Amino acid sequence: MSTIVNSLGAGSGIDITGLVNGLVEAERAPADQRLDNQQQELEADISAYGTFKSSLSEFESVIEPLSSADTYNARSVSFSDTDALTPTELDSGAATGSYQLEVVSIATSQTLTSGSYATESDPVGEGTMTIRFGEWTEDGSSFTHDGDSDTLQIKIDESNNTLEGLRDAINAAGEGGQASIVYDGGSYRLMLSSESGLRNSMEISVEEAGDSPSNTDSAGLSALAFSDSSQNLQQTQSASDAELVLNGLELTRETNMVDDVITGLTFELNKSSEGEMINFSINQDDSIAEQAIRDFVEAYNLFYETTGNLTGIDPETGEKAALANEATAKTAVSQIRATTTAQVSGLVNDFNTLAQLGIETELDGTLSIDEELFQDALSNNFDQIEALFAPTMTSSSSDVEVGLGSYAASAQPGQYEIEITQQPSKGGFSGEGVDSNLTSSDTFSLDTGNDSFSFEVTVDGVSSSVINLPADTDYESGDELASELQSLINGDDSLSAANVRVVVSYDEGSESFRFDSETYGSNSNVSFSSTSAALNTLGISDGGGNAGTDVGGTINGKAGFGAGDILLPDVNADAYGLVFNISPGATSATVDFSVGVAGQLVRQVEYQLDDSGPIEYREDNINTQLDGIAEDREELDRKMALYEERLLNEYLAMEAILNSLSSSASEIDGLLASLNAE
Repeated sequence: MSTIVNSLGAGSGIDITGLVNGLVEAERAPADQRLDNQQQELEADISAYGTFKSSLSEFESVIEPLSSADTYNARSVSFSDTDALTPTELDSGAATGSYQLEVVSIATSQTLTSGSYATESDPVGEGTMTIRFGEWTEDGSSFTHDGDSDTLQIKIDESNNTLEGLRDAINAAGEGGQASIVYDGGSYRLMLSSESGLRNSMEISVEEAGDSPSNTDSAGLSALAFSDSSQNLQQTQSASDAELVLNGLELTRETNMVDDVITGLTFELNKSSEGEMINFSINQDDSIAEQAIRDFVEAYNLFYETTGNLTGIDPETGEKAALANEATAKTAVSQIRATTTAQVSGLVNDFNTLAQLGIETELDGTLSIDEELFQDALSNNFDQIEALFAPTMTSSSSDVEVGLGSYAASAQPGQYEIEITQQPSKGGFSGEGVDSNLTSSDTFSLDTGNDSFSFEVTVDGVSSSVINLPADTDYESGDELASELQSLINGDDSLSAANVRVVVSYDEGSESFRFDSETYGSNSNVSFSSTSAALNTLGISDGGGNAGTDVGGTINGKAGFGAGDILLPDVNADAYGLVFNISPGATSATVDFSVGVAGQLVRQVEYQLDDSGPIEYREDNINTQLDGIAEDREELDRKMALYEERLLNEYLAMEAILNSLSSSASEIDGLLASLNAE
């Protein structure tokens, strides 16, 4: 090409290179201008959508509190000056009223201390330690087991047969008991502490292994027993309940962190202060909701102004904003505006528009507050304001509770009729009659000699480790033995880790034990394996029980999906996203569901900002067009290169002709000169 370029103009004297460049640029300019304009418009759209999304996010952050029930149930509390207790938490919806409280005593935990050990690695013996929780009599002579607590069984063998190993094994066994090693200045002691509360006291029984070692300070695990028959540990502190007097009513609590005396208020007891009357009051705080509503109006107006500048047309210049022709953005604004003026669907009362609250739409599209109407609504209709803004769900039956599931955004407001066709039930295992040799004067005497009451149990598909009933133990009744079995099973590491539990009962009529899962549904069951001959005498042998049933029912006449005691709508139903919790005995219910203004606005904003929402789709489309412009520029470069080459070739041919003519002219001139010379 350089040879061609160098030869251009040699014969004609014309600046062919400049001429070709000019022709190429003239050919290219319209296409370049068109692509530049398209790129600028698309890049402006991308930038504008970024601002649009930011405006949506800021608007959402303001309206989210309005969609929460906590905003309308805010409370404030005031306490008289005291150091006897410390308020730690006040929930929305706390019971309002004025109260007087006296802290008579605080709750304490039981503390047991062992004898002395020379080092932390001293052996403690081998065998099984069983820790039960319950209540000791005041004189410490008798223990009553609490069947609702979990029993801890700790295995001590050659792998953990030290003071340190026992401490770690107790702490790993489960909740209820805590072990530590303390140094008293000359020796080491094991210290065991329970949770606070009178019924959380510990009873510790041990079963020594055959070759349990001992040391000079301790005769194996028996030195750590604390039971009716053997109390080798020293009790340095007894367990007690906290004692309170609330408005003249005497109360007790197991813990010093009290959260169930007054609904929604949690406070911690610091010390006993008998005789001191602590006055406090809990009041409804309407100011939180009022400010949230005012913030909403302000945020909406800012959103409307910002998006108007992005989607509108300047009335003075007629210039269109970046998104003036973007249907995606304009539709989003239109939908949000429509929501603020429409009636709230699904409400069962007549207070269902923002206008009734005093929020009005001005001619320019912004919102304003009519203070007289607003204050009147706050004073006389405050209980209905929550339903106006936030999602609400009501059920005509206490046996049918409704909540929001993972796909709550799909649930449509409206009324739903629930009909139950199958009751939920729990799976369980029924034992046979107890061997009469075990009972004597209504007492269960587990005296088995060398045999043990051992078994493995599977609850809801989760298998336990080997569980042992304490040997050579007498139980005053079948209920007490049922309580012991329940505590042992629920205290198993594998079962408690999977959060599966059983309820064990004893039927005096059939003299048999019943084991029921705490879970509803077809996956709920209880089965036994590896039962010992001794356990068989309790009527419990290897085998499975009866599975539970999943609830069945219809929602607006369409069959739902039952999972345990939960009834879920069909995925194509309007109610999809709602969750119905069905109690046994439920037959039917009418459920009303409303999203509320704020709830609907949150849905709309989240839909617009979703990764698969319309704005993301439009931005992807714009970016695809930008990629197409880049490809068009590459194609234009290729076309212009070919066009330039074609022009150069044409001018090269022209120069060749001119050069040929010039050469012929020179030859003729020479010939003529020769003729003239002759």
